[in-house]
Amino acid sequence: MHSHSKDALFGLVDYVYDHFDSFRFVLCHAAGSPYEHWLEPVIATEEESTRIFIETIRRSGFPVAEIGDQLIHILCSVLFHGVMETAIRHITLLREFSGAGWARLLGLSKS
Repeated sequence: MHSHSKDALFGLVDYVYDHFDSFRFVLCHAAGSPYEHWLEPVIATEEESTRIFIETIRRSGFPVAEIGDQLIHILCSVLFHGVMETAIRHITLLREFSGAGWARLLGLSKS
């Protein structure tokens, strides 16, 4: 899960940087336009994937802490908004922090 997630996140970052001028324009000037909330469908997809992941590991017999939909939304939002606002050199640290946080919140890591 972690390597797939990391690869997907770097793929997103690569795409953003390949189209940096367009993304910068949308990030800085989309207020009031149809593109103002362009990141919300991406976040919604991540939320659904997170719910599926949690249910999958629960059905596999791992004890998983209950995480509410509101917290899932907040954490997914923070991750993607952080990616868009963070320099690429910080992406690895942001991903490690997020992964460790999820593991701790779900009871998969005790440290």
